Amino acid sequence: MKNLKIDQHRVDNLEFDLSTGIHVRAQDHTGKWTNADIADLELASLKEWLRSRGGRNDWAEATVATLLGFNSAEISKMWHPEHHVTDEEVKS
Repeated sequence: MKNLKIDQHRVDNLEFDLSTGIHVRAQDHTGKWTNADIADLELASLKEWLRSRGGRNDWAEATVATLLGFNSAEISKMWHPEHHVTDEEVKS
């Protein structure tokens, strides 16, 4: 498993004041290792953690990400990059 990363914006922003009670080892924005709730992980790290035991269920993973406050555009880009449309493509 890759090094999990904490999303400092999610930690600092009260909008994302979530707690699952599920803690993992992750690196903060300075690179220091610490215990972090999965709700505070970067989306890529959350996806990595969800698949860390060999399973894969895109629908369930995207549902967890949604429940943790990630928006549908972020989730679509992370789970289905081949279908993701950029803002520049929309403008043309």
